[in-house]
Amino acid sequence: MTFLADMDDLKHRITRAEAVREAWRISGRQENYLEACSIVDALEAQLETLERSARDSAAQERGTAPAAAPSEPPRTTEELMARLGIVFDGRSFRYGGYRYDSLADAVNYAELEHRRPSPGEHALQQIREPTAVEQELMRGHAITFENGVFRWRGYQYDRLSDALAYAKLHARPSAQNVP
Repeated sequence: MTFLADMDDLKHRITRAEAVREAWRISGRQENYLEACSIVDALEAQLETLERSARDSAAQERGTAPAAAPSEPPRTTEELMARLGIVFDGRSFRYGGYRYDSLADAVNYAELEHRRPSPGEHALQQIREPTAVEQELMRGHAITFENGVFRWRGYQYDRLSDALAYAKLHARPSAQNVP
């Protein structure tokens, strides 16, 4: 999709979410209304981010400097939740299909997710054969490399560091076995 198509889609989603929010407000169901408010805020934050990306992309094509990213942190909890896409449903905070009892936990996970490379960025990473040093580490933990994928105990990993982390985690003696 293009920026314009993505923005158009988000605008339609915002319109639908606002209608749902209004219906919950009229019905008097406070929890549902608050959740709908958070969803609208999150969608609006996504639209703002997409518009900024479109402006920056256009500026790069013109050879001018992109618009400066906002440097000031969110002033309110609502702004923070909207920026990260966290929703409060009246009982718990939701992000990425998970529920959190505390906002701090939801924020920590959301910020971790936002720091990860996008799937498109990950797909662009070049697949390379492990070096001799990496192969030695792999042998020590029974990790193999086939068709660009690291394998350990039937699991597949895109990065050697992930396979090693799990292999090392399971190699540690449990507290119950230590005298």
